[in-house]
Amino acid sequence: MKITDEILNKLIDNELNKKEIEELHDLIKHDEAALIKVKTHQMVDSVLKKIDIEAAPEDTTAVVMDRISNSLLVNENKNGFIKIIVSSFVFLLVITIGFLFSITDETQADESPSFVSEIINKFVSYFSSIEISFDSNLMLIIGGALTLLFLISGYFMLEEHKSFKQKLENYF
Repeated sequence: MKITDEILNKLIDNELNKKEIEELHDLIKHDEAALIKVKTHQMVDSVLKKIDIEAAPEDTTAVVMDRISNSLLVNENKNGFIKIIVSSFVFLLVITIGFLFSITDETQADESPSFVSEIINKFVSYFSSIEISFDSNLMLIIGGALTLLFLISGYFMLEEHKSFKQKLENYF
């Protein structure tokens, strides 16, 4: 038999059967290190049982729950930027699809294609007929909007990185 923490815990809790107690007793008689280990474990158990248990203040649960709620609200507010960007893209997609439906195509007036094929046909026919030169005002507006979007995204990514670094430094 080898003395493990599990066996010592069972000994202290009186969960060993008669055979295991006899094996442990024989081991303790012949092995001084095993005896020291058993006595040490028993001493630690008796010291732990003597320690007074203090009750937590009554409002501890409310304080902990308030802190959890506040941290969740802070995390929710931090994710607001991503929600705004995704909402903007969805809004632009809906506007584009609506614009494509508003374009009447005289060649397909007699046919009744499916909804998906109608969207694809209108999308392809509209964007294939557009010729945009790089010096047009539309290209400048699109480029400026994308640049502004990338700058704002970069700023928020930098702030998130700073916040993450600060949390790591406070953690260790």
